[in-house]
Parts: sequence; C-alpha cells; structure tokens
Amino acid sequence: MSDKVYDPPKGLINPHIKNLDQYTLMYKQSIEDPKAFFGKEAITNLSWSEPFTGIHNDEFQESKWFEGGKLNIAFNCIDRHLSEHANKTALIWEGDESDQSKEISYFDLHKNVCKFSNILKDLGARKGSRICIYMPMIPEAAYAMLACARIGAIHSVVFGGFSPESLKDRILDADCSIVITADEGVRGGKTIPLKNNVDIALVNCPDVKHCLVIERTGKNAHWAEGRDVRYEEVFHTASDQCECEPMDSEDPFFVLYTSGSTGKPKGVMHTTGGYLLGAHLSFKYLFGYRAEDKYWCTADVGWITGHTYILYGPLSNAATSLMFEGIPTYPAPSRFWDVCDKHQISIFYTAPTALRALMAQGNEYVQRTSRKSLRLLGTVGEPINPEAWEWYYRVVGNASCQIIDTWWQTETGSVLISPIAGVTPVKPGSATLPFFGVKPELVDENGRVLEGENSGNLIITQSWPSQIRSIYGDHQRMIDTYFSTYQNNYFTGDGAKRDADGYFWITGRVDDVLNVSGHRLGTAEIESALVLHPKVAEAAKVIENSQRDINIAFVNELAKIFNLLDINTHDVLEAAGTKWNFLKFSPGLVGGHCIGVDPYYLTHKAQQAGYHSKVITSGRYVNDSMGFYIGKQTVKKILAKGKHIQDAKVLVMGATFKEDVSDIRNSKVIDIINELKSFQVKVDLVDPHASSTEMEHEYGVGLVSTPTNNYDAVIVAVNHKEYQKLSESDFEKMMNDDKGVFVDVKGIFKGKINRLEYWSL
Repeated sequence: MSDKVYDPPKGLINPHIKNLDQYTLMYKQSIEDPKAFFGKEAITNLSWSEPFTGIHNDEFQESKWFEGGKLNIAFNCIDRHLSEHANKTALIWEGDESDQSKEISYFDLHKNVCKFSNILKDLGARKGSRICIYMPMIPEAAYAMLACARIGAIHSVVFGGFSPESLKDRILDADCSIVITADEGVRGGKTIPLKNNVDIALVNCPDVKHCLVIERTGKNAHWAEGRDVRYEEVFHTASDQCECEPMDSEDPFFVLYTSGSTGKPKGVMHTTGGYLLGAHLSFKYLFGYRAEDKYWCTADVGWITGHTYILYGPLSNAATSLMFEGIPTYPAPSRFWDVCDKHQISIFYTAPTALRALMAQGNEYVQRTSRKSLRLLGTVGEPINPEAWEWYYRVVGNASCQIIDTWWQTETGSVLISPIAGVTPVKPGSATLPFFGVKPELVDENGRVLEGENSGNLIITQSWPSQIRSIYGDHQRMIDTYFSTYQNNYFTGDGAKRDADGYFWITGRVDDVLNVSGHRLGTAEIESALVLHPKVAEAAKVIENSQRDINIAFVNELAKIFNLLDINTHDVLEAAGTKWNFLKFSPGLVGGHCIGVDPYYLTHKAQQAGYHSKVITSGRYVNDSMGFYIGKQTVKKILAKGKHIQDAKVLVMGATFKEDVSDIRNSKVIDIINELKSFQVKVDLVDPHASSTEMEHEYGVGLVSTPTNNYDAVIVAVNHKEYQKLSESDFEKMMNDDKGVFVDVKGIFKGKINRLEYWSL
C-alpha cells in the first residue's frame, strides 16, 4: 500500500463537480435521500417517453427503480442527440492493422442501427427476444447491440474468444433464437474462426432459428440454407427508419455471463432504466466528461466494461468513443500510444494487466510517442499495484494526468468506488471513495460491522440504480450468491481495507480460506493485516500463493522420487491423508496468473532487501520443471513400446491452468507440448473451455476441434469435468494401435485404466 497522495493536476477541471466539498455534499444527499437524489438525476439526464411514478421500492434483493417510467436506451444514446450532434463523431473504429480506421457520426449511427433493427425484426425478433452476439470488435457489433436496445430485444454478448462449448452453454441458457456473428474475427494479425465456432455450437442449439453473418474477412464459411443470413444482402434493402420500442424501466435489457471458477455460468441480468442511469452518471461525473473529449476504453464489448464504458455510458452523454479491434502489442508495443496520438485521445481507460505487459517492454515504446492529448488515465478490471500505477502516471502520463482507479463488477453494472477526475486526491493502488448512492461497509465473517480504519469483507448496504436484478432463469441463485452471506446486504466477494482517510483498498477475493491451527483465515484478512504494518508497501495474495506453490512443489518432488522407486504417488498421499495435520495437495502442473507471479515477486522483494530465498525459489524451480518432466516421461513410455519417436503423435487434453475454466494465463501445459515437439513428436491439443485464438496468440499453439484416432499417446493434462466422464474404451478409440500410452497427470483415472499403458505422477 502506498502512502503517497497525489492531488488532481491544477489544469484538470471537472465541469460537473467543482471540488471535494461539492462531491461530499452530493454523496451525502445520495445516501440520506436516494429517492430525491436519483429521481432528480434521472429526470435531468435521461429522456423518458412516460414519467416514472415511483423512484424506488425500498427493497434491496428485489430492487426496482423508476417504476412506471418508459424509455428506450437506443433513443437516449442516439436519437435525442441528432438535433444538435448529428455530424459529431459517435464512434471511432480502429482496426487491427494500423492503417484501418473510420469515424461514424451520430447521423450514420442512427441510420445503421435502424437498418440493423429492421433486419432483426424481419428475422422474427421482438420485444423480449433473446439474441446472442458473438462478434469481433467492428462497428457492426455496436450496431447489433443498439439495435437490440431499439426494438426491446435482450442481447447476450459472448466474447469472440470463447470456445464453441462456452458459446453453446450461453445460447442455451439464455434460450436465444438468433445468433449474430461474423465470418471471421481479426486480432493481432491472426484470424478467429467465428462462424465455424458458431456452426459447432449450433449443432446442439435447435431453437436458434437464424444466424446473421457479417463479412469481416470474406472467408468462405459453411452455409446452412434457411438458417444463415448474409448481413450485406439484407442491409441494402432494409429501411433506415425504425421507431424505438418504449420499455418499462424494469424491463430486462441484457444478459451477460460470468463464468467464475466453477459451476454453471451465471447470466447476470440488468434492466433498462437503472442500468442506463448508472452508466450515464458514472461516465459523466467520474471521467469529468467534456463535449470536446475523445475517449477510449480498450475493453471488448463482450465484457461489462465494453457494455457500459464503450457504448452506453459514453453514447448516452453524446460522447465520441473509440472501439479497438486489435491488441496492445501489435504491430508493436507502442500501439496504444500510437492510437492515442492518431486520434488525439483525451481520456484513456484500460486494465492493469495490459499496463504491466507494456511496462515490461520498457519505456522506449511509450517515449517514442507524444501522448500530449491525454488529460485523464483510468484503470479497470483489478486493483493496480503501486509500481504499475507510478509507471502509468510518470511514463505514460508524463506526471500531468490524473489516474482514476475504478472498482466495480459485472453485477454492479457501473463503477461503485473510484476517484473523481479533477476532484479527488488519489493514492496509488487505492480505489478511493464510493460513488453516489453507494454505501460500502466492512464486516467480519459473522457480519459484524467494522468501523473506522479497518479491514474485512466488503459489502454494499443499500440499493443503487444499476445493480443486478437477477440471474437469468434462476433468481434464487442471485439471492443465494449475493444476498445470503450477509442478510439483505450485497456481498461483493472481495476483501478490502479502509484507511484513516476513509479510502478503500481492494485486497482481493475472499473465496480462498486457510486453516491455521484450527482458525479459518481468508486470504484477504491476511493481506489486510499486512497492510497495517507501516513498512509494507503492497499487500496481495503473494504469501498464500507462495505457500501453495511450495506445498505443490513438495508433492511434485515426491512424485519424481516415487516414480524412480516404482511407487504410485497418489497411494502414498492417500495414506498420508490419514494423519490429522496433513494438508492435502496433489502433484501436477502449477499455472495460473497469481502463482506464476507472486512467488517470484516475493523473492524479488526479498532480494532487494538483501535476502536471497532458497526455499521459495526451489519450489518455483520444481514446479516450473514439471511440464518438461511429464513430456520426457511420455517420450520414454512411447519408446518403451518400440515406436519411433519422430513418427509419434500425441493428443494433449486440456490447455487451461486449472479445471473447468477458460483462463490460459501461465498454463504449464504448453511446457509439455514444447518438450514433446523438441523430440519431433506431432502434437494435437484440445480443450472444451479454452479459446484457440487466445492459445495461438499467447503460445503459438492452436486447438484442434476434434481429436483423431491415430495417437500413440494421450495425455489428460487438465481434469475438466468433460474428461472425467470418459472411459478407458473412449481413450482406446483415440489410439492408433493396442500399444497406446495413457498419461494421467492428476491421477483422476487411477484404478480405471487396465489395458492401456498407464502412467501418472
């Protein structure tokens, strides 16, 4: 935690909030009398076709805002601006290649959205229809979303990097009747087979009546007559006039899925009036939006940040918003800053992950650009560490731009805790102060409120307009997930610290629990205790992840020893598990973002202080070597079967860093693949959750859609639930003969494989 405080730059004026005193007064009003505050804001900032008769129903988990009122989001984002801003640029599109860009005025946006709306209506879409959008970051993605809003259809946007399996699950859960996609996407100079992915998904989605296909690359794709529709063919004949559907304030607006780490994806549902007000006000006030601003949020519309802060927040304010198709490092790590110069961006909003990646490239790529147009820098998606914050401030912003570090969630709809541009003094790494109507509290695990300078679990104690209304199709799940832990309070799932100035510091998820001498300690509690020490500069899940790394390293080393002794490691661990104080860990690959970073970060900090770690670095060494070890053992097993290794072919099942997630960050499966390839082994990789595009981009290895039946070995590297259902006969069908080798990294098939050559850690 940093103890530095940075005042807003003197020249940064927020046109809507003059100073901290005005913020304090407005915040007090929003908490003490939210009906009066938000009623006034809703009338002042949004256009209603019918006035609301009630402002709030005084409920939290069954919250309703502005009942009786009717409005349309597309009207608020486009139509009402036409009288004064028809020729103003609404969207700037920056393509994957640096010579690709276009500007779309509000007039042109209106025409294109109307045409798109009429196309959807011709395909049978009506108010309440669910429409899946699986698109690259091209203007048509925005047209599609706004067209749904215009006709009252409920859009479910699925990130274009998701696999066919993930896409299928979301189409089925939302019961979509139409899918909108493109022939291909383009990202980082590589193509993404979007239409092909849709075709695979729709095999198991019989209720999808139409697939509307937009041309991005011109790639010929499979065509299902009667189902598939070429957008360009129907666009020319579609009318450019379409009336907006009046929507009740509490009518569903969109469903957006969050995967979480386990279980069925949650379809977070937001409604019309409250969501739009939250998006509008947060963009206006937090960013200090001015009419001449050119604003860029680097997110994808497949995420909530793209919904709220690429489209609905900026456009409802008649702003100019940039959509970016590419990645930060293509064609060079200066791409972000080149685009800022090219389009004279004044407000830039991105994720700390991207900043740390660019920071690692050095300052040269930043300093070769001007960036003089920038006046405000924002961060979103995760807490930013003070080192990255300082780099962002000093190198990117030339120490002249304020940074606003925003905290919020898919479920919250809009930002809940953040500095306000030109108003709030900031502390590197702190989310700072709550936004209007947001009443956060810190509680212990029993729900006891913790006052003053303290740390605990972060809850929100009263309703705000843009809060989640339901989990689509499973309202009880929404209540159980967010409102049952602390009765009738919204549990964020995050831990936080509040300092002496009332600033909030998000310390991370509290899902992981450590059992220490019979005491259950959340990792956030440990982190928060650490930040109380005046000499601790930053607290994160470093200790917990380092401990986990070392524990798994221990059992990984045991696995190597026991393999030499011809002893099954899992048998030993099962016997050890009968001891009361045994902490259960199993051998395997240790990936993931945190464990890939935190132990190294801890040892780096120790080294700076003059201590050279031996235990932690040894644990990291062992775990980093496991992928190569598994690859070598597989080669030995194939050779033992009398096969020529240069002719061998291996199927690797699983690419993510752990089971049942789509996250491929720091996946150690790639080490297995690289080791096999070093012996000239041909390798196929499958994964029902991972994105082939992301794998290609991150590791240069794509996924195959369907395994063949000619493998000399099969390696189950990740124990996805889909794989756990398979039998020995399923794996035998994948082998090219009866000398197949079956490698079970996590030992999930122990005792179930009798005919194949079986090996496990």
